[in-house]
Amino acid sequence: MGRIQSQVAHELRFSGTSEAIYMPDSYQVNVSVGRYLSGIVSRTWKRMPGRTHKSMILFYGSTTSVKLLPILGLYVGLEVSVCTGHAQRLTLWEALKMSFTEYDKQVDCSHEFGEIDCIKQCWSKLDVSQLSGAPVESHARLVREHVSAALTLHEHTGVDSNGNLHAWWPFTEVPCTRQISSRRNEWLPMMKDTRDVATFASISPRCFEISKGYRRRESSTPCGRRQLRECVNERHHQHN
Repeated sequence: MGRIQSQVAHELRFSGTSEAIYMPDSYQVNVSVGRYLSGIVSRTWKRMPGRTHKSMILFYGSTTSVKLLPILGLYVGLEVSVCTGHAQRLTLWEALKMSFTEYDKQVDCSHEFGEIDCIKQCWSKLDVSQLSGAPVESHARLVREHVSAALTLHEHTGVDSNGNLHAWWPFTEVPCTRQISSRRNEWLPMMKDTRDVATFASISPRCFEISKGYRRRESSTPCGRRQLRECVNERHHQHN
């Protein structure tokens, strides 16, 4: 079955997604009477908006009829380095975890993908206090509610109609996004939400690349607080 699925992978679509189409709406007949009788028949069309990959992920994330973990494993997250502005794709789980975990806890978190304990102990920017004293049998429902809330907060991240990227800014208590201009990032059009593409973007404290003089350092670990300020200041000076 795995071999067959790989052969037809290009034919698979996330359920419910569709492209915008035009449907016949109505007919209009105009008749004029003078020396001659003339008439015009016109037809109007109505545009039916498509359903994007992202909108269907949000829908399935809020319903209890679909398993949540396979959806959280989709590579629809986007991590953007606060230091260098470089980005990489990652799973939806990782993007949400990055957005709602305190900066200090991101270094220490060793939970595996999909662990309820990760949400209970690390996603401290969401109100997960209900999970602490709740009966075990209600954990699945509460976890889905919290993940659905996290997805809703990310609904307005991604590429807007002007081609700019809005990424979740996880360093404040107030819900904020950072706008990243398309003028310096020619890859942004590839991240636009469509039938086949979804983007849940979040700013990351990790440095993908730091250049200082002739030295170049790559790191996948978060910057220290002092180093983070230096990286941000260095990037600011490079673009001014």
